[in-house]
Amino acid sequence: QLFDEFERTFTTGNIERIEQQTTDENGATKYWLVSKIPMRDHYSGEITHVITIGEDVTMRVEAVQAAGKAEKLAAVGRLAAGVVHEINNPLATISACAEALETRVSEGAFNDSPDVADLKEYLGLIRNEAFRCKSITNGLLDFSRGRSGNRMPLNIGEIVKSSAKLVAHQNRGEKIEIKIEESKNLPFVNADEGQIQQAIIALATNAIDAMPNGGTLAFQTFVERNRLIVEVKDTGVGISSDDMPKVFEPFFTTKEVGKGTGLGLAVCYGIITEHGGRVTVSSKVGVGTTFTISLPTHK
Repeated sequence: QLFDEFERTFTTGNIERIEQQTTDENGATKYWLVSKIPMRDHYSGEITHVITIGEDVTMRVEAVQAAGKAEKLAAVGRLAAGVVHEINNPLATISACAEALETRVSEGAFNDSPDVADLKEYLGLIRNEAFRCKSITNGLLDFSRGRSGNRMPLNIGEIVKSSAKLVAHQNRGEKIEIKIEESKNLPFVNADEGQIQQAIIALATNAIDAMPNGGTLAFQTFVERNRLIVEVKDTGVGISSDDMPKVFEPFFTTKEVGKGTGLGLAVCYGIITEHGGRVTVSSKVGVGTTFTISLPTHK
């Protein structure tokens, strides 16, 4: 393909500009605007060689993609907000009826029935599935909700440490080693503490789910170009190149049915972008994944 592009430039004599995408060994994607400029002999006018210039346009392309993604997420959020309220009422009725019948079963009201054991099992299934639906609708509400919050200058390093401690407590007994690396004298970030913690925990939970046989979960916080960076790294199964563009989409999940709503990373993406930040992902299958949060520092 590269040979054909150069041959075309030699044949047509036209300047060509093509946007190309590359992926490095860590799974990070870069975008380039590649210009091919034919150079002619001063006397004969024949093309003797082609100069190639590559301009890194990753930030511009990602900004355009982020704007499109934000618009898509906002549309999904508006739809979700309208649907959730219509679903929650019948769900509450189903759950309440199942619990009431379970109470009657436990009191012996159906002891004369030969199917009382089946009845008890089915009622438990109804109640559990109703609660699972409720957790999904709560996630939808969280996803669709505006997040201005109570923003103030915060030490993100402290939030990272408290989030790591919470995740470690929730997953005690798992073979997960947690590491925290923090640069000194980190600048503050103007943010809502609860929302930032929610975003970090969503990334950490996703990382732990990617390490079913154990592994290392590492948090790193530092400053780069006047922005505060939080990296959440795991040594898990990794994300395929086909799935990488979808990881922040609502309802996208590679987990088994019943083990994830596919909203955690979408909510994380919404929180960070509404704080004026960016969240990106790089991954290598069989090696691990790194999610990177970038936030503007408080002036």
